[in-house]
Amino acid sequence: MPIGVGRTCLGSLALTRSPGDPTWSDVERSTALDVGHDLGHAILNARAHRRERELLTELRELDAYKSGLIATVSHELRNPLSAVAGHLEILRSMRDAMPDGTDRSLAAMERGTSRLERIIEDLLTFSKVGDPGRVFAPAVIDLREVVRDVRELHDLPARRRRQRVEVELPDSPVLVRGLTGDLDTVVSNLVGNALKYSGEGTVVRLVLTQDAREVALTCTDQGLGISPADQRAVFGEFFRSADPAVRRQGGTGLGLAIVGRIVKRHRGRVTVTSEIGVGSTFRVVLPSVEEFERAAAEAAFEADLVAQVRGAHLDLPEDGQDDDRDDRDDDGPARAPLAGSGT
Repeated sequence: MPIGVGRTCLGSLALTRSPGDPTWSDVERSTALDVGHDLGHAILNARAHRRERELLTELRELDAYKSGLIATVSHELRNPLSAVAGHLEILRSMRDAMPDGTDRSLAAMERGTSRLERIIEDLLTFSKVGDPGRVFAPAVIDLREVVRDVRELHDLPARRRRQRVEVELPDSPVLVRGLTGDLDTVVSNLVGNALKYSGEGTVVRLVLTQDAREVALTCTDQGLGISPADQRAVFGEFFRSADPAVRRQGGTGLGLAIVGRIVKRHRGRVTVTSEIGVGSTFRVVLPSVEEFERAAAEAAFEADLVAQVRGAHLDLPEDGQDDDRDDRDDDGPARAPLAGSGT
């Protein structure tokens, strides 16, 4: 009997009987074909699973290479930029002896230097949070303290633009499992973006809530708003809106990508709702401590189970041609009957 799926034949299986035994019945022949059909599915699924593992490994290696490249380039840029900033400071101290009009040039150079420093810091942060080899050892933290620290950090710059950062926090601790520095980056990026894209006299509001399973942080601004098309891409790496008003603000397009990566690593999710000219609301949802630990235990159990299955898995041959190119749907190899009863 053939072993295969649809028009793909991967091999054959011979069943024999001794002389004088009964001939094969139609039911037995049909059952044998079903066995060959099922074996074909098992082989194709195993090969597809192996290819998926290989592809996943390649993607992880590529991601690690990208993170390493970004980190290396950022460090190499930081050293000469530090020298430029230091010499600019020296020139500033000598401005009384400089020709007229020099102050304007020095100010332009300082603005450019500051912008490059911000870009480098974003690149370094992005490479750090995206490094698959980075150790992730989450601790139990009170998210209220993170929100308070971020508000204090942004309070003075906000007041300079006649803006306000308001917070609404529960009276009881809001506990999550995570890295304090990473979650501080999430909240700071959200607040910083909200202030940057909002005008004078506006309010940025942070609200923290919790229930038995989840903790939610919402950041609402009264800024430019985000178009529906941009909302679908706003968490992408190096994404920059085509809106001229947004582009005038500058930036690397990494702030929200960093937020998305950190939240995902903390087993959470982040969403955005927005209306042009009205403002935007970003919502970060993280699992409670109990839910995080339950999910982590399940993931560890599944990883152990997969490792056991892979260890016992028979290494299948690679000689099947066109193995799963035909008769496949979105759920895997199709279960079409083998063509021709005498194959």
